[in-house]
Amino acid sequence: DCNHDGVDDRFQLKGNDCDGNGQFDPCELAEGAEDCDGNGILDVCDIAAGTSDCDGNGIPDRCELANGAADCNNNGILDVCDIAAFIVDCDGNGIPDVCELANGAEDCDGNGILDVCDLLRGGDRDSNGMVDACEQILKGHERAVWSVSWSPDGRRLASGSVDNTARIWNAATREVEQTLEGHDGNVWSVSWSPDGLHLASGSWDHTIGIWNVATGELEKTLKGHTGEVNSVSWSPDGRHLASGSYDNSIAIWNAATGELEQTLKGHEGNVNSVSWSPDGRRLASGSSDNTIRIWNTSEGAVEEILKGHSVSVWSVCWSPDGKSLASASGDKTVRIWEVSSWNEIRKLDQFRSPVLSVSWSPDGVRLAIGLSSTKSVWIWNRITRKSTRFDGHRDWIRSVSWSPDGRHLASGSDDNTIRIWPEFEDVGPPIVVEVARHSDSLGPPAPVPSPPVTSPRDSEPPETTDPVEAVVAPPQATPLSAFTGKVEGHDGNVTAVSWSPDGSRYASGSDDGSIGIWNAVTGEREQTIKGHTHGVTSVRWSPDGRRLASGSSDNSIRIWDARTGQFEQSLEGHTQSVLSVSWSPDGRRLASGSWDDTIGIWNAATGKREQILKGHGG
Repeated sequence: DCNHDGVDDRFQLKGNDCDGNGQFDPCELAEGAEDCDGNGILDVCDIAAGTSDCDGNGIPDRCELANGAADCNNNGILDVCDIAAFIVDCDGNGIPDVCELANGAEDCDGNGILDVCDLLRGGDRDSNGMVDACEQILKGHERAVWSVSWSPDGRRLASGSVDNTARIWNAATREVEQTLEGHDGNVWSVSWSPDGLHLASGSWDHTIGIWNVATGELEKTLKGHTGEVNSVSWSPDGRHLASGSYDNSIAIWNAATGELEQTLKGHEGNVNSVSWSPDGRRLASGSSDNTIRIWNTSEGAVEEILKGHSVSVWSVCWSPDGKSLASASGDKTVRIWEVSSWNEIRKLDQFRSPVLSVSWSPDGVRLAIGLSSTKSVWIWNRITRKSTRFDGHRDWIRSVSWSPDGRHLASGSDDNTIRIWPEFEDVGPPIVVEVARHSDSLGPPAPVPSPPVTSPRDSEPPETTDPVEAVVAPPQATPLSAFTGKVEGHDGNVTAVSWSPDGSRYASGSDDGSIGIWNAVTGEREQTIKGHTHGVTSVRWSPDGRRLASGSSDNSIRIWDARTGQFEQSLEGHTQSVLSVSWSPDGRRLASGSWDDTIGIWNAATGKREQILKGHGG
């Protein structure tokens, strides 16, 4: 994909186009030669050390590979990389041959060798010590798999393919239960109804199919789009179905009658992805116009246009709690948007190829990410900020989907297969501080165990997801169990709390954009301070107790008179959300940490930034 637009354009290949058709055809490869790196061109990359050019044509041909041997790393050359540990060289010829691979076993990581990497936790269903094909890879589609989706009960998996069919698989046996045939074009998207009785499919024949899952019957064909249907999504209540199309529009259908109720227009490019919010009040859409639009579904109006991606947005997905939205783009990034403010609060940019799909785990802790030309699946943990990479597909990954219990991840690829990745252990019991009872637990779940492959960024502060109440303990050396108290009043999540130096009051910051000052003895709210335009992420008292500093998702720090609640000054300079603020011991300076990867040192009297500290990678 030479121009990185997310499209595999054959005419972008450089070399000798012998017949002048703008493509590199098999007829243009030298007779009998092997294109070792699979780029469609015979070039210097195919002439590698460690092989003998037997016929002297400057190309390592298949006939030059040792008789009966296996090219384990698929580079067209028999080299030292093909002789690996953890395999038995049965015939003693120094080469791991095909006959030496255990019968019926599957090479899960695609390196041509059955090694320890292929023995993944939880995947050896028949206890033969190997991860077999039936245990991980679903084969049956004749062409690329562009969409995968788990049924609501987790017992079945649906897939849509370029072979014009949708299939329903038994998740336990990995066998096909139904092959749904009826579309006259590629099936780009599949989506289950919330009750699991029907499956919707969007196709390049401009139609949406509604299928009876039990019988495999096509019950309805929805027509109205004038272009290919790229994405379909059921509303949470099952009453409506949304579809996004190459005609730049979104259609809202009555799922029971099949009638077109609304057409949402505004995008200036193909609509590649649609996703309902968990409460069904909003719809997100990603487009080739590089934007994401948030629609009010009752009014059919645009609420927000999210800009930040530099090329096509291929996938959008709401977090299960509806507080975040993830988007994937051909610009090789994933972005996380805060729904309360619609600010971009995180950009994942460690990928080396366009990102085609994202999917939140049911607990909202992990985000699965499907990549194109690097052919890998990544899982990003929003608590630990660590990423894990899974390899095995032989071609672009078009779709990723979590099982409802969060223990399995499915991926669909241009290699015509679906992979069910190894079981993921439960996130684990929450860490609860026994002070007083939250309606949600304090502290993050334990990180998900995973293979030791991490992204360059793996050490960042966790996001806060506490409910709309705060539980606090005074700063004195009193046992926590000796004090309990509960205060309520904010209209959003409580994201920060801080004691006054004398312990008589405490401050709270909230997603509702306000700061509360509370009497520690009575629990009464003494003041409500407003001024930030987005959520408050951090609050800190000055050492003398006279001032209060606050950081916010509006990218600013504000200093307030702690006694009167009056605004004193705003410290501007960060380009993304301010996550933390802290006073110097003498109260003359203030430090701030931000999503923009910098630390600011500010003069508290003048409000001027004295230093910008850079060095963090996140």
